[in-house]
Amino acid sequence: MALQDRIKAFECEADCSFELPLHPVGYEDNNGHVTTQVPIGGGYYVDAKWVKQRDNNHIYLLIGKDFDEEPYSTDLFLNLSYSNEVTAPLPCWFSNLLAGPTPIYHALCKAVSDLDDWNAIAEIECYHCYDDHHCHLTDELAQVQAEFTLIEDAIAASCHRMEVAQIPSLIPNLKGCAFAFPQPGRRATNQHRHISHHDDGSEAPF
Repeated sequence: MALQDRIKAFECEADCSFELPLHPVGYEDNNGHVTTQVPIGGGYYVDAKWVKQRDNNHIYLLIGKDFDEEPYSTDLFLNLSYSNEVTAPLPCWFSNLLAGPTPIYHALCKAVSDLDDWNAIAEIECYHCYDDHHCHLTDELAQVQAEFTLIEDAIAASCHRMEVAQIPSLIPNLKGCAFAFPQPGRRATNQHRHISHHDDGSEAPF
Protein backbone atom coordinates (compact mmCIF):
# COMPACT_ATOMS: atom_id res chain seq x y z
CA MET A 1 0.00 0.00 0.00
CA ALA A 2 2.81 2.38 0.82
CA LEU A 3 4.40 1.58 -2.55
CA GLN A 4 1.20 2.54 -4.43
CA ASP A 5 1.04 5.83 -2.53
CA ARG A 6 4.63 6.57 -3.47
CA ILE A 7 3.88 5.80 -7.15
CA LYS A 8 0.87 8.14 -7.15
CA ALA A 9 2.90 10.89 -5.49
CA PHE A 10 5.62 10.48 -8.09
CA GLU A 11 3.04 10.67 -10.93
CA CYS A 12 1.61 13.91 -9.52
CA GLU A 13 5.07 15.36 -9.16
CA ALA A 14 5.92 14.40 -12.77
CA ASP A 15 2.70 16.00 -14.08
CA CYS A 16 3.49 19.23 -12.29
CA SER A 17 7.06 19.21 -13.56
CA PHE A 18 6.07 18.90 -17.21
CA GLU A 19 2.94 21.06 -17.13
CA LEU A 20 3.08 23.81 -19.76
CA PRO A 21 2.79 27.42 -18.57
CA LEU A 22 -0.61 29.06 -18.81
CA HIS A 23 0.70 31.70 -21.22
CA PRO A 24 3.92 32.52 -23.12
CA VAL A 25 6.61 34.02 -20.94
CA GLY A 26 6.26 37.79 -20.74
CA TYR A 27 2.84 37.83 -22.39
CA GLU A 28 -0.62 38.25 -20.94
CA ASP A 29 -4.08 37.34 -22.14
CA ASN A 30 -5.39 40.04 -24.45
CA ASN A 31 -8.91 40.19 -22.99
CA GLY A 32 -9.77 43.13 -25.24
CA HIS A 33 -6.78 45.25 -24.20
CA VAL A 34 -5.60 45.56 -27.82
CA THR A 35 -7.88 45.87 -30.84
CA THR A 36 -5.03 45.75 -33.35
CA GLN A 37 -5.32 42.53 -35.34
CA VAL A 38 -2.66 40.25 -36.77
CA PRO A 39 -2.44 39.75 -40.57
CA ILE A 40 -2.48 36.07 -41.57
CA GLY A 41 -2.26 36.48 -45.35
CA GLY A 42 -4.73 36.85 -48.15
CA GLY A 43 -6.02 40.12 -46.75
CA TYR A 44 -7.34 38.42 -43.59
CA TYR A 45 -6.75 39.47 -39.98
CA VAL A 46 -7.41 37.77 -36.65
CA ASP A 47 -7.52 38.96 -33.06
CA ALA A 48 -4.46 38.52 -30.88
CA LYS A 49 -4.68 35.99 -28.06
CA TRP A 50 -1.50 37.07 -26.23
CA VAL A 51 0.02 40.54 -25.94
CA LYS A 52 3.31 41.92 -24.67
CA GLN A 53 3.74 45.68 -24.28
CA ARG A 54 7.10 47.24 -25.16
CA ASP A 55 8.51 50.77 -24.98
CA ASN A 56 7.23 53.68 -27.09
CA ASN A 57 3.81 52.15 -27.78
CA HIS A 58 5.39 49.09 -29.42
CA ILE A 59 3.76 45.70 -28.90
CA TYR A 60 4.18 42.00 -29.67
CA LEU A 61 1.09 39.97 -30.58
CA LEU A 62 0.50 36.20 -30.72
CA ILE A 63 -2.62 34.64 -32.18
CA GLY A 64 -2.53 31.14 -30.70
CA LYS A 65 -1.27 28.84 -28.03
CA ASP A 66 1.76 27.72 -30.02
CA PHE A 67 4.57 29.23 -27.97
CA ASP A 68 7.00 28.76 -30.88
CA GLU A 69 4.96 31.19 -32.98
CA GLU A 70 6.82 34.20 -34.34
CA PRO A 71 5.30 37.31 -32.69
CA TYR A 72 3.76 40.04 -34.80
CA SER A 73 5.53 43.29 -33.94
CA THR A 74 3.78 46.61 -34.49
CA ASP A 75 3.04 50.06 -33.07
CA LEU A 76 -0.29 50.75 -31.43
CA PHE A 77 -2.73 53.23 -32.95
CA LEU A 78 -6.45 53.67 -32.70
CA ASN A 79 -8.32 51.47 -35.16
CA LEU A 80 -10.85 53.62 -36.98
CA SER A 81 -14.40 52.42 -37.50
CA TYR A 82 -16.20 54.74 -39.89
CA SER A 83 -19.95 55.08 -40.09
CA ASN A 84 -22.46 57.24 -41.94
CA GLU A 85 -22.45 59.72 -39.07
CA VAL A 86 -20.44 62.91 -39.39
CA THR A 87 -17.36 62.80 -37.16
CA ALA A 88 -17.31 65.64 -34.64
CA PRO A 89 -14.01 67.52 -34.26
CA LEU A 90 -12.08 67.26 -31.02
CA PRO A 91 -13.58 69.66 -28.45
CA CYS A 92 -11.37 72.49 -27.21
CA TRP A 93 -11.24 71.17 -23.65
CA PHE A 94 -9.88 67.82 -24.88
CA SER A 95 -7.27 69.47 -27.11
CA ASN A 96 -6.17 71.59 -24.14
CA LEU A 97 -5.70 68.44 -22.06
CA LEU A 98 -3.63 66.81 -24.82
CA ALA A 99 -1.21 69.74 -24.99
CA GLY A 100 -1.57 70.92 -21.41
CA PRO A 101 1.05 71.03 -18.67
CA THR A 102 2.26 67.85 -17.01
CA PRO A 103 -0.33 67.52 -14.17
CA ILE A 104 -3.29 67.97 -16.54
CA TYR A 105 -1.80 65.63 -19.14
CA HIS A 106 -1.19 62.93 -16.51
CA ALA A 107 -4.81 63.27 -15.38
CA LEU A 108 -5.88 62.65 -18.98
CA CYS A 109 -3.60 59.61 -19.27
CA LYS A 110 -4.99 58.17 -16.04
CA ALA A 111 -8.58 58.61 -17.21
CA VAL A 112 -7.87 56.98 -20.58
CA SER A 113 -5.90 54.16 -18.94
CA ASP A 114 -8.97 53.35 -16.87
CA LEU A 115 -10.78 52.56 -20.14
CA ASP A 116 -8.49 49.50 -20.41
CA ASP A 117 -7.88 50.22 -24.10
CA TRP A 118 -4.16 50.06 -24.91
CA ASN A 119 -4.71 51.49 -28.39
CA ALA A 120 -6.38 54.59 -26.94
CA ILE A 121 -3.64 55.36 -24.41
CA ALA A 122 -0.98 54.72 -27.08
CA GLU A 123 -2.67 57.28 -29.34
CA ILE A 124 -2.75 59.85 -26.51
CA GLU A 125 0.96 59.35 -25.79
CA CYS A 126 1.80 59.45 -29.50
CA TYR A 127 0.02 62.79 -29.95
CA HIS A 128 1.72 64.29 -26.90
CA CYS A 129 5.14 63.23 -28.22
CA TYR A 130 4.42 64.73 -31.65
CA ASP A 131 3.13 67.94 -30.08
CA ASP A 132 6.25 68.33 -27.93
CA HIS A 133 8.47 67.82 -30.97
CA HIS A 134 6.37 70.28 -32.98
CA CYS A 135 6.78 72.95 -30.28
CA HIS A 136 10.54 72.34 -30.22
CA LEU A 137 10.80 72.69 -34.01
CA THR A 138 8.63 75.82 -33.93
CA ASP A 139 11.02 77.45 -31.45
CA GLU A 140 14.02 76.48 -33.59
CA LEU A 141 12.33 77.80 -36.75
CA ALA A 142 11.52 81.12 -35.07
CA GLN A 143 15.17 81.46 -34.01
CA VAL A 144 16.43 80.66 -37.53
CA GLN A 145 13.97 83.13 -39.05
CA ALA A 146 15.13 85.84 -36.66
CA GLU A 147 18.79 85.14 -37.52
CA PHE A 148 17.92 85.12 -41.23
CA THR A 149 16.27 88.54 -40.94
CA LEU A 150 19.31 89.93 -39.13
CA ILE A 151 21.65 88.60 -41.83
CA GLU A 152 19.51 90.06 -44.60
CA ASP A 153 19.50 93.44 -42.84
CA ALA A 154 23.28 93.25 -42.42
CA ILE A 155 23.74 92.43 -46.13
CA ALA A 156 21.49 95.35 -47.15
CA ALA A 157 23.38 97.72 -44.85
CA SER A 158 26.73 96.58 -46.25
CA CYS A 159 25.53 97.06 -49.83
CA HIS A 160 24.32 100.56 -48.98
CA ARG A 161 27.68 101.53 -47.47
CA MET A 162 29.53 100.29 -50.57
CA GLU A 163 27.10 102.20 -52.80
CA VAL A 164 27.66 105.45 -50.88
CA ALA A 165 31.43 104.92 -51.00
CA GLN A 166 31.17 104.20 -54.77
CA ILE A 167 33.51 101.20 -54.48
CA PRO A 168 32.67 99.83 -57.98
CA SER A 169 33.85 103.05 -59.66
CA LEU A 170 37.25 102.70 -57.97
CA ILE A 171 37.99 99.27 -59.51
CA PRO A 172 36.54 99.37 -63.06
CA ASN A 173 39.25 97.02 -64.39
CA LEU A 174 37.54 94.05 -62.63
CA LYS A 175 34.27 94.52 -64.46
CA GLY A 176 35.05 91.77 -66.96
CA CYS A 177 35.61 89.21 -64.17
CA ALA A 178 32.19 89.63 -62.62
CA PHE A 179 30.53 86.66 -64.36
CA ALA A 180 32.83 83.80 -63.42
CA PHE A 181 31.22 80.65 -62.10
CA PRO A 182 30.00 81.20 -58.53
CA GLN A 183 31.60 79.23 -55.71
CA PRO A 184 29.54 76.44 -54.09
CA GLY A 185 27.46 77.74 -51.22
CA ARG A 186 27.73 81.37 -52.31
CA ARG A 187 24.69 83.22 -53.54
CA ALA A 188 24.80 85.02 -56.86
CA THR A 189 24.50 88.78 -56.54
CA ASN A 190 23.53 89.33 -60.15
CA GLN A 191 21.57 86.84 -62.23
CA HIS A 192 21.78 88.73 -65.55
CA ARG A 193 24.48 88.38 -68.19
CA HIS A 194 25.15 91.38 -70.42
CA ILE A 195 26.26 90.47 -73.91
CA SER A 196 28.47 92.70 -76.05
CA HIS A 197 29.39 92.11 -79.63
CA HIS A 198 32.91 92.18 -81.07
CA ASP A 199 33.60 93.68 -84.44
CA ASP A 200 33.71 90.16 -85.96
CA GLY A 201 30.15 89.46 -84.82
CA SER A 202 31.02 87.09 -81.96
CA GLU A 203 29.52 87.54 -78.52
CA ALA A 204 31.41 88.06 -75.28
CA PRO A 205 30.16 88.46 -71.70
CA PHE A 206 30.37 91.94 -70.36
